[in-house]
Amino acid sequence: MESFLSAQGDITDLRDLDDFDESQFPLYLVAVRLNESVGIPFRELRTEEVQCASDAKYVCKVHCIRLASQLLFSKQENRDWFIQSGHHIIADLTIKAGKDPKEAVMAYGAMLEYLGACDCGLLEEELRGRGVVAITFYDVVLDFILLDVFEDLDMPPSSVTAVVQNRRSPQQYGPYLGRGKIGRGILG
Repeated sequence: MESFLSAQGDITDLRDLDDFDESQFPLYLVAVRLNESVGIPFRELRTEEVQCASDAKYVCKVHCIRLASQLLFSKQENRDWFIQSGHHIIADLTIKAGKDPKEAVMAYGAMLEYLGACDCGLLEEELRGRGVVAITFYDVVLDFILLDVFEDLDMPPSSVTAVVQNRRSPQQYGPYLGRGKIGRGILG
């Protein structure tokens, strides 16, 4: 948790990037031309959530993030760092929620073990069946997993709401569901 708190001061204010000079970013310009000529695939537009000026700018930036993540993850030491950071984040969030992190950390380890031994072709096929258009860190981890989770926390599926509101369900679940209460409970 300390590393998270110390990193907060290093976060860029996104408003500083509103008026960036596109001509200074050739990779972005390539993405603009690609989007204009054949389009850039995406699973879901998240223009408003990430505060982009337009849908076109959003998909062009997603394209740049995809390329950057491919370069980043091409080095083993970077992959190792992300794996270790994921371990710490899961443990810290579980502790923040007042739970013992042992099971969450073990599940994370089991997931990594599975991913290391699985048939990547089959996994990619399954993800594509769920609407994931590219197998990149952004598309799988950030968009498909994290951003969808935060959406679900704000608007849980009706089946989840029905279970929680059922009088026979344990009362302990009630405070955690509904308009973002889970996210606030875990994250702050």
